[in-house]
Amino acid sequence: MKKLNRSSVIEIKISCPNLNKDVMIPTSSVHFSGSESECEMCGSHGNVILSVYECECGKSHEIELESW
Repeated sequence: MKKLNRSSVIEIKISCPNLNKDVMIPTSSVHFSGSESECEMCGSHGNVILSVYECECGKSHEIELESW
């Protein structure tokens, strides 16, 4: 049986507003989350958020990747 080569995310690059520069964040310091709620008028609302637990600046960041 042939072994599958899988891609993986090693680091994520963000723009830190506190340091005013791009910073590489290891995946162990980030979390992806999402939510969705039904809406009687348009169907649904929701978002996908990237939470950075530990940045070089010493603070956490929350980045909204998508919303609807």
